Amino acid sequence: MFRSCDVSFCTIDQPEIGKSIRFEPIVTNNTAYLRFHGRNVTGWQKSIKIFGKKQTYEEQSSRYEYFYSPGELHEIGAKIKEVYDMVKKIYVIMNNHPTGYAVANAFEMLHILKSGEKIYIPETVLNAFPRLKKIK
Repeated sequence: MFRSCDVSFCTIDQPEIGKSIRFEPIVTNNTAYLRFHGRNVTGWQKSIKIFGKKQTYEEQSSRYEYFYSPGELHEIGAKIKEVYDMVKKIYVIMNNHPTGYAVANAFEMLHILKSGEKIYIPETVLNAFPRLKKIK
């Protein structure tokens, strides 16, 4: 159905809980769309329990608080590279944001996808996430 309607499937990385879909990029047209919500199992389980109830910002966003490890990012980067030649555009959205992890992980993913090329990272980001100093 996605192919016949020329709709991109959004592949999501999140904890594998219950019947969640595993992260496996699916290409249905010439655009790949990938979102990264983190793998904070505890946060997701808590948010499921309070779904539909009034929540604070912290409760709403706690499931997204996750800092991907370099190993996880390399694994994900390899899967992204598998679809490079199948599409014209790839959108990668880091949504593991509450404490700035999305910004740091986006720089790391960019470094991985550019085959280890050094990239510019603002000093404020380097100060907040010292492990990024290895890739600047």
